[in-house]
Amino acid sequence: MQRFVVLIAMVGVLATGVLLYRAPWERVHPNDSSLSLGSYRAPVWQHPIATETSKASLNGPETILEVGIVWLFVVACGMLVRFSVRQDRSNRNS
Repeated sequence: MQRFVVLIAMVGVLATGVLLYRAPWERVHPNDSSLSLGSYRAPVWQHPIATETSKASLNGPETILEVGIVWLFVVACGMLVRFSVRQDRSNRNS
């Protein structure tokens, strides 16, 4: 059981890393700070739009939502695999 939890955590961290490789960014309109120019994807460790405008940032709510969906999917798949393996073992012992 403990190995299984560690495996699920490792898969979740790997999936989060792949997702954040290209995270959603948003630019603020240069003339009106209340307007956002939409989001596009770029690596987290780079600030690709720093030369265009200094008011660029990660789109926090979208990033959190995507990471949450990925973790929900990983945990659901892990539970599905765990229960199918458990049922397969019980059928084999019968």
